[in-house]
Amino acid sequence: MIELRNCSGVRRLRGTVTGVICLLFLATSLHADGASAPNRDRKADRLIAIGGGGGGGTIHGYTGVIIPLSGDIDGEGYIVRGWAKTFNFDYRTTIAGIAGTKVDAIGYSVVGEFGYQWSFAGRDRIALYGGIRYRDVTLSPGDPGSDLEDGEVGASATLDGRWRIAGQFAVLANASYTAGFDEYWLQLKPHIVLAGGIRLGPDLVVQGGDNYRYLRFGAFVSDLTVRLPSFGRFFLSIEAGLQHDDLEGDDDLYGGIHSAFFF
Repeated sequence: MIELRNCSGVRRLRGTVTGVICLLFLATSLHADGASAPNRDRKADRLIAIGGGGGGGTIHGYTGVIIPLSGDIDGEGYIVRGWAKTFNFDYRTTIAGIAGTKVDAIGYSVVGEFGYQWSFAGRDRIALYGGIRYRDVTLSPGDPGSDLEDGEVGASATLDGRWRIAGQFAVLANASYTAGFDEYWLQLKPHIVLAGGIRLGPDLVVQGGDNYRYLRFGAFVSDLTVRLPSFGRFFLSIEAGLQHDDLEGDDDLYGGIHSAFFF
């Protein structure tokens, strides 16, 4: 049994380094935590995304690739997605004899997904994916009461969509579940579409698994266009808000940044 606590400064720094390493060396999708596809002015429909975030004593980084087999990322057809993720958190054990000992956990996971997307009126879409996920975690010091260090394989299912409600009002939604890890993620992003396709609105999340459950209430802005010399154009999504630990009753801030570009 574990009791999650906020990271110390050293733990946060280590987690930040872990996330940066992921971003730099695994640079190969859009966050399955619900980010939207950028505007259609592009050279290709294969998408790479890199991002990360943190809150409540945890931090993570990810990178991935989305390849629509139909050739149109907003169109109808089969889609292949691949993900690489890294994460860092610490906790205090409640095992007799070592109770209160702080354990640092650094882990990674890789996911392969295959799915089908339905497109409506050229602007709305719903996609359903199935996949396989592998996860491994290193604990320091070791925790005899935890099974986190055992490499695990699980089957995942994801539902992802974007729907225009009326006028410039729309909603982004994402839900996923991984059997074996018993982890789930539910996200809803009602928003308004501004000039240039920029999306702005609330960010609502429920996520959980063995020994944890979080609620997030925040705001997001996405599809921000950035141009860099010698690199070209890419798209940014930023989110921030309050994260509530539903088991411990603690509140903390969270934030995240996601980038995407076509290739």
